[in-house]
Amino acid sequence: MAVGEIILSAFISVLFEKLASSDMIKLARSAGIHSELDKLRTKLELIQAVLVDAGQKHITQRSVELWLNELQHLAYEIDDVLDDLVTEATRRRLKNQESDASTSNNTTSKVLKFIPNKFHAVKYGRKMSSKIDEITTKLRDLDNEKNSLGLITNVERSSGASRRLEETSLIDESEVIGREGDTGALLGKLLGSESSSNQSKNFNVVTVVGMGGIGKTTLAQLLYNDKRVKDRFEFRAWVCVSDEYNVFNISKAIFQSVGGENKDFATLNLLQEALAEKLSKKMFLIVLDDVWNENQQEWELLQRPFTGGASGSKVLVTTRNATVASAMDSVQPYDLELLPDEEALSLFSQHASDKQNFDDSVAGEFFFMVDDKMDVYDRIEALKKCHHLSFLRELYGAYKKFKALEICRGLRAFLVMPARGIYNWPLPFYISNSVLIEVIPLLKSLRVLNLARYNITHVPESIGRLKHLRYLNLSDTQIKCLPEEVGDLHNLQSLLLSRCYMLSSLPASIVKLTNLRHLDISYTDRLKKMPLGLGVLTSLQTLSKVVIGEAFNICDLKGLVHLQGQLEIKELQKVKKSFQAKEAELQHKKGIHELDLRWSDVFDDSRNEATEYEVFEGLRPFKKLTSLSIWNYGGREFPSWVGDLSFDCLTHLKLIGCKSCTCLPALGHLPSLQKLVVERMDGLKSVGSEFLGPSNGVAFPSLKVLSFSDMKGWEKWSTIHGGKDNMFPCLQEINMGDCGKLDEVAIESIPSLQVLHLQGCSEIVLKSMVGVSSSIVRLTLKTIRGLTQLPVDVLEHIEKVEDLEISMCDELAYMWDSEAACKILLKLKKLEVRQCKQLLSLGEKNMPSITKVEIYHCESLKSYNCSSSIENLEIYNCQSLTSLSCTSSIENLKIFNCHSLTSLSFPTMDSLPSTLKSLDISLCNNVEVSWLDNNFLSSVQHLYISNMVNLRLFPDGCFVHLTTLNINDCDNLESIPSNGYGFLPSHCLRYLKIADCKNLKSFPHEHLQSSKSLVEIKIHGCPNLDYTFPGGLWPPNLSELRIGKLKKPISEWGMQNFPTSLATLSLFDGEDSGVVTFAKIEEEDTSSLSVLLPSSLTSLSLKYFNELESLSEGLQHLTCLQHLKISNCPKLRDLPETLLPLLSSLKIYSGGFSEELIRKCSRRKKGKYWLIISQIPNLDLGSCFDN
Repeated sequence: MAVGEIILSAFISVLFEKLASSDMIKLARSAGIHSELDKLRTKLELIQAVLVDAGQKHITQRSVELWLNELQHLAYEIDDVLDDLVTEATRRRLKNQESDASTSNNTTSKVLKFIPNKFHAVKYGRKMSSKIDEITTKLRDLDNEKNSLGLITNVERSSGASRRLEETSLIDESEVIGREGDTGALLGKLLGSESSSNQSKNFNVVTVVGMGGIGKTTLAQLLYNDKRVKDRFEFRAWVCVSDEYNVFNISKAIFQSVGGENKDFATLNLLQEALAEKLSKKMFLIVLDDVWNENQQEWELLQRPFTGGASGSKVLVTTRNATVASAMDSVQPYDLELLPDEEALSLFSQHASDKQNFDDSVAGEFFFMVDDKMDVYDRIEALKKCHHLSFLRELYGAYKKFKALEICRGLRAFLVMPARGIYNWPLPFYISNSVLIEVIPLLKSLRVLNLARYNITHVPESIGRLKHLRYLNLSDTQIKCLPEEVGDLHNLQSLLLSRCYMLSSLPASIVKLTNLRHLDISYTDRLKKMPLGLGVLTSLQTLSKVVIGEAFNICDLKGLVHLQGQLEIKELQKVKKSFQAKEAELQHKKGIHELDLRWSDVFDDSRNEATEYEVFEGLRPFKKLTSLSIWNYGGREFPSWVGDLSFDCLTHLKLIGCKSCTCLPALGHLPSLQKLVVERMDGLKSVGSEFLGPSNGVAFPSLKVLSFSDMKGWEKWSTIHGGKDNMFPCLQEINMGDCGKLDEVAIESIPSLQVLHLQGCSEIVLKSMVGVSSSIVRLTLKTIRGLTQLPVDVLEHIEKVEDLEISMCDELAYMWDSEAACKILLKLKKLEVRQCKQLLSLGEKNMPSITKVEIYHCESLKSYNCSSSIENLEIYNCQSLTSLSCTSSIENLKIFNCHSLTSLSFPTMDSLPSTLKSLDISLCNNVEVSWLDNNFLSSVQHLYISNMVNLRLFPDGCFVHLTTLNINDCDNLESIPSNGYGFLPSHCLRYLKIADCKNLKSFPHEHLQSSKSLVEIKIHGCPNLDYTFPGGLWPPNLSELRIGKLKKPISEWGMQNFPTSLATLSLFDGEDSGVVTFAKIEEEDTSSLSVLLPSSLTSLSLKYFNELESLSEGLQHLTCLQHLKISNCPKLRDLPETLLPLLSSLKIYSGGFSEELIRKCSRRKKGKYWLIISQIPNLDLGSCFDN
């Protein structure tokens, strides 16, 4: 079955649904177009009858393929017309409802209203009648053509065409996008030790439930092939079940997988006996993919051989039907959600770029992709036909490229997708406001519009003209509000505003969007109130946040019965009646998996503990919740449902700011809880055995992360003799911060604990906590009171530590007993010490395993001798440090702001190879420089030196392997020799920066032309540099040059032979340099003029040109220019007008500018440049401009 036929069949089915809608029929009758629509329906039925035959013949018959394409184009036209009718019908219904509400008791008003409404209906009917007649005529032509093509009606599809392709366990993981969280959660279920819901069985059933095509099988494949799964299960079997649930065939497939033999069995009994023998006392994983069977008796028959397996065995099932999970006695079905938008678009992009994944008869005709290199004006004809456009997002979206889309009047989908290499780009992307104002409103057939992550600050009112729009994504933009015209988008189903951090309000008209299903306003902290009447949007499935107040009552949630996913409820302190909380009926909203309940963090007299308890009790959610967060609850105890055993799917729980609560709820019996966070619970004094839950069984069987922080009243944590057989069997990480009064910790051993973070605790707590596990590999200690050094009894418990961080321990004078530490800490690889003011020594003995040391703000440390194994060393802001000795293992060394440092030593190299690759020394004013000619430094590739007062001359012939040379603020440096330093003999230097070296007189610029590796040069602020530089000769592959404020003013540079590779140029002019304008390319003699700028430039920055008056002529030849930055040019009167339309970014800032330039760039005064520069995606004009 061809993709084209699938799409058309589905499409035409939707058209019939629209024709049959009650609103459509009512409008057709009032507008007098009912008979026209009947004719259209009849012709569509004739066409639909031959679609299957056309789908089978189009592969071999070109004429049928063309007929299908014409039908697809016409189907889009029909849909536009019908959608117009449905939209008009919806608009009238809403308007009538408003009018009925305002004139409910006024008969005269109703009569007067009827007359103009009838007139407008007839007028509208005449306009639409001609459109319907036109498409009916086209349908008639296609109907006649189908007869000449010999297309047969009512051909049945072959049974094989509808069967799902059988999937195997094999997968190419490189092509999988997203699902990391789902994979981790399900791995926990497969590898976990939770007990079966049926005590007579040794295996659990884990069911993944979700709609077709969202990745259930892919997820199962990832899990099946995971190394941890392979290591855990002795036997694994994969069976694609699909439509035919045949117990014999499934059992045989499992037997062949675990037994490795193809054996015939006469009966099911013989087969299952053999399978049971194979699985007996073995840990197994069986994957049953795409199960549809709801018959529990058939499942019970299939699973009989599984019962003799080893405890902890698993059966993983994927299905679209939640009833299947119930029939198979699944412990806890895992509901798989849709991929997040960015990941879905990335997946779409991956397949869209591969033409083989699309049926050419459909994609080639209707789908169009624009990448960053394409000239859309070369593809005008294709653009005219396309209905679905994907645009690979560039950092700067050129207005010209978007402008070409004006001709795509039939465009239905505009998808902006992440281009390769910038998917995780942290900054916004730029698009011209003119695109939103001038181009987008013309695309009136749009159904899908995605503008996420662009620097959009304002959404124009014209957005309301896109009446067909279903999906609007403005996430990660800078908008503060939406226009009221959004309420005219009656067909809108998805409005995504996630991470719009500036958004402060929603339009009141949003309540008119009766078809809205998804309203994502997550991470919009400035949005403090809801629009009035939001509760009437009963189709909502996604409503990520509500704020209780005058416009939104907690009761308004009652009618939103379809809510699913995440829900955050803020300002709950405004709910004063418990019955209102119950009326929200959260317990019946089965689709909500993540619930965030927030009261205000202001605890004043308006708060009532009893009321808040009753409200909280009434907010009990559905039992299959996976994540619960409670913020600033004011009651003294938690309601009974928090920690109830029925919440067996809960994996994440946060209790934050509940200052009045005096005890924690019993949570230890929650079987799936993986992360527990408790913060700012001031009233809590003791945590004891009540925290663990009922006395029998395992406490916190799945918990991996436990965090307590800012617990001002907490004094005791004791679970000894808590009556539990086992506690925290899976706990890997504990965080305890700012628990100042805690002085007694008595908890059982936690062998699984690997990560321990302690902050604001006493040394007593430290000793108690390190004693609970001998498996700690990462230990972080911050502000530990009474800690003068790490005692031996602590070291003995952390012998497996690999990463140790100690910070802000003001009493710490010595790190440890060196003799003991070097014998115990044999696995320590990284040591980080920060802001320990009294620290005198890190230990003089050699630590054999440590490879990385970081020391920050240790004011009393005077010397440090590296261990022989250290490869990476960073020392920052140690003001008393006078000497530093490095060993032969060092590879990367950074020293910053150590003013007292005078002695820096490296090993002398004879026969040993040099290892040092990177050396960075800054703000060490007193360090002597004799070490510079040490042969050990010969291997250095990256050298960074700044603010070294004692540096006058670099020794000759050193640093011969440099690829990066960066020298800043070395006022006494006079010269850099040509021998070495990446110049001679190897010419290996790639990056050169010399800045603000006031007395520098020379560097080997005569060798620049021979430096083929040099791609980036930055030389500025060197007023005494040899007048012969720049002399016009540059590296042949130079791509970026930042230069200026030299002895030789730019006005005297003359001709510069810049290479064609130069793309980025930043020029700094000095005072009284005389540059008034730049040379024009047609002027041959430039000896008396400023420098001629190279035509290869894509980025140009001009700073501190005090005499510069004009750019209108000297830049005209820069036709590749995309970015122009101008700063502190007070006399500048004009801009390069012909280049402005080409720019992706224009920044004019810092310092005053002439009144003439300000006027020309003015929006308010409609300046000469404004219409042009307003189209630049990234436009940044300084405060002196009135825009």
